[in-house]
Amino acid sequence: MYLDAEGEKIMNIAQSGYEAYCNYTGWKSVITGDPLPQWSQLPGGVVNAWFAAAKAISLKMADTYAIKESIYYDPIAPESG
Repeated sequence: MYLDAEGEKIMNIAQSGYEAYCNYTGWKSVITGDPLPQWSQLPGGVVNAWFAAAKAISLKMADTYAIKESIYYDPIAPESG
């Protein structure tokens, strides 16, 4: 997967957000109580969702992160099946 520099910034924010969520919940789902996987083990669709959330927050904080609004792609192709 190729991400440009801005996409890499957002992906790093997405991973930080996911890991902060996991640390806060003790690495357990607040819905099911099941253990949460490490970032590297997440399915592509979940990574895409965290990327979208990080992008939305980053765009709101554009003065801080200087992220372009032109980033509109999903970093990972949707899963088939």
